[in-house]
Amino acid sequence: MNDYAGNGGADPTGNQGWAILSNGKDGTIVRRPNNAGDRSGPVDIAAVRDGTSNTLLVAEKAFNQGRRGQWQPDDDGGYVEGWDFDTIRWGYFPPVVDWNDTSDLSRYGNNGTFVPLHGAFGAAHASGFQSVFVDGSVHSISYGITLDVLKRLSSRNDGQVVSANEF
Repeated sequence: MNDYAGNGGADPTGNQGWAILSNGKDGTIVRRPNNAGDRSGPVDIAAVRDGTSNTLLVAEKAFNQGRRGQWQPDDDGGYVEGWDFDTIRWGYFPPVVDWNDTSDLSRYGNNGTFVPLHGAFGAAHASGFQSVFVDGSVHSISYGITLDVLKRLSSRNDGQVVSANEF
């Protein structure tokens, strides 16, 4: 289906319902930009105020390998899904390595871990996940990254620059 997801940011403002944790208010990928109080305006280069080399655009998404080839809620529609767990991840969850849950409960996330796992960046790689920044550069981000640094990388306009040695 899709092994990568857009950066929905680190600001949880907005609808916290199923599949739409937030509206991407400070991310590089935003949900229906209209400048409403809980939404962003359109994102162009000028909106990336922290700098294109300091802001995450797209990265690998954490994935339940135990359900590969079977229906699962964050890999059921692929890239055409729009604002959904299939295509968006958020910087307010620690990144995780892909996991292997074959239980029937994992189909719907009823094992109590759905949101943190399915909202996180991550990959099958043992040490980190691949990412693309707004400037087009590709970086491997370690699973050891602090949540504070990941939030700063995920926000396009928090005014906090991140150096490469922090991730």
